[in-house]
Amino acid sequence: MPRTLSVHVNDETLHAITVETRSFETAGAFDIELVNHGRAVHVHLNLMEGLERGATLEATNHFVETETVRRVALDVVDGALPASGKLKIVTGYGAETAYVDVTAREAENSVDAVDIDETLAEPGGTADTDVDRQTDARSLLPTPLAKSAPVVALAGVALFVALLAATVVDAMFALFGLAVVLVGVFAAGAILVRG
Repeated sequence: MPRTLSVHVNDETLHAITVETRSFETAGAFDIELVNHGRAVHVHLNLMEGLERGATLEATNHFVETETVRRVALDVVDGALPASGKLKIVTGYGAETAYVDVTAREAENSVDAVDIDETLAEPGGTADTDVDRQTDARSLLPTPLAKSAPVVALAGVALFVALLAATVVDAMFALFGLAVVLVGVFAAGAILVRG
């Protein structure tokens, strides 16, 4: 789990910024936690003085709702660490500004490492499980009825619209249109049944 840098806004006055630490060091990526103690606010984050070469933000402008917490991920660029510089935090469109010195270094893989031996490369399972897998895969294939369900639904809608038109208009050409739609639906049904 990445470390977290907490930034408190609107805690004393409107647009006030309070950072828990002026210097932050981390191994790899980390989260910036924007804690809003007052009214909704826009918080602008900017990477400066070399930090931008080793880290990225998904966006720089963040809207933080009234009395909520918003987490912003600061990701690292592969092969660009260690990197250090400043994180600039701005609220109120420049009314308040704070800086945090940030140093990001390569993460150590001691906790997340997985030991793999040669037994992983050996095939496992039996022929029975392969047959079961094939049977399970066949059961996932769509049935002919499932493939034709949209066509049947569309035919039902077409019949309903044609019948409604013939009823409302009460004219000979509407009845002719209904007959054409019926012939089309029966032809489509015959094609689906055959194959």
